[in-house]
Amino acid sequence: MKNETVGIEEFMTETIREYAFHDTDLRRVEIVRDGVRLVFPEGIYQTDEHGKELFLTPPCEIVLRIRGFDPANVWEHVSVLKKVRKKVSDLAFSSFVDRVEKDAFRIYMQYCSFFSSGLLFKGEVGKIGVEWEITEIENVSLHFFDESKKA
Repeated sequence: MKNETVGIEEFMTETIREYAFHDTDLRRVEIVRDGVRLVFPEGIYQTDEHGKELFLTPPCEIVLRIRGFDPANVWEHVSVLKKVRKKVSDLAFSSFVDRVEKDAFRIYMQYCSFFSSGLLFKGEVGKIGVEWEITEIENVSLHFFDESKKA
């Protein structure tokens, strides 16, 4: 595990092979000046060369820096859908952030798109199914915290 900042293409072809987000809990999402910060206080999975989970990393944060990001217009690059009883609807990003603070976002699957330079996370917040898409990502910063410090 190393703290690093990589371009989105390197993240999708190299870094993503080292880590897995599925079955992890995202507990905080914050808008930063040029993107979105994700906090995983219990860590994410370190994987082997075959994608098999080895262990949970120390607590970490991931900052997704987004091309042309404007915090006042998050919707241009960030989309959240909720699924409740076979009905799909938009969920305001601010509502998603509040729900994550309260219940955590349990990630089941992650997908990468070279076309949109994006990531898609599928999971649940409480009993609500969620699909969270972030597009036009320029680079990704991973920072692992000392286990004795809180993320």
